[in-house]
Amino acid sequence: MRRSFRRRSYRQTAYYRPRSPGYGNALENIRQADALRYRFGGMVDDVVEYFFTLEDEDLTLVLDEYGRRFGSSARNYAKETIPKWQIGAVKMSGSVIERLVDLLPQFMPVEDKYQLVEKLWRHVAPSSHRTVNVNPADHAEEIITKVRAAIQQDVAAYKIPDEMERSFTWLSQDDVAIKQLLLNHIRQIESQLAEESFRNSLNALRVTIANGLLKRATHTIKIGRNEIQIVFSPDVIVYGDNSLSGTLIGIFKVLAVLFIVCLLLPAILVRCAIGLFG
Repeated sequence: MRRSFRRRSYRQTAYYRPRSPGYGNALENIRQADALRYRFGGMVDDVVEYFFTLEDEDLTLVLDEYGRRFGSSARNYAKETIPKWQIGAVKMSGSVIERLVDLLPQFMPVEDKYQLVEKLWRHVAPSSHRTVNVNPADHAEEIITKVRAAIQQDVAAYKIPDEMERSFTWLSQDDVAIKQLLLNHIRQIESQLAEESFRNSLNALRVTIANGLLKRATHTIKIGRNEIQIVFSPDVIVYGDNSLSGTLIGIFKVLAVLFIVCLLLPAILVRCAIGLFG
């Protein structure tokens, strides 16, 4: 008699290894750091990079101040973790980066500190994109006035928002305010130079279109994060503040004529019928 053997049935199950708490902490550190970069721009990475390049004596001064502000345990952790931060073995948390951004600029040379201010100032700058349609047959000063109005409307003076200044005490210092005034002055000079450059190229563009070498032409002005595109087209008709192309106007005229014909056609047909059969 043949002996039968019972086989055990195995159900294949996926092996699950629970993630360590360190994994979640690393993700949170990355999230915090990304949020700071989104808010304050490239200035954040500049501060961290400057921290990593400090000589031993300067690093000791910074760490001592770090300890006075945030505690000896925070100082010791930072000192021990610097090599791991540098090679990327440990991700620097958003709180540590925020502390460095608040602390380090007071130890930096004035030129480096002003570069941080300028980078942040440009990061928070308002952005815009505008299209200005002009007819090259118009008087030159009329075109320039229209472009100047667009520049003045979009390229306005501004400053680093107050809530950002409250985040880092050094941003509210007098020298930072003076630096922002200088940056706004440079911005106005850039606007004037852009207008002058447009004025110099205006005649050439108008002549080129008038001679039939081009049907349309564009001139782009970029000042910071503001872009103004001037479109030259001979079929542009301006009504008040609005610009419509001559092609669209022509379409509207044709549609208007067709509408009137449709209204009159029944009356015309009735009159013709009366004339034929009356």
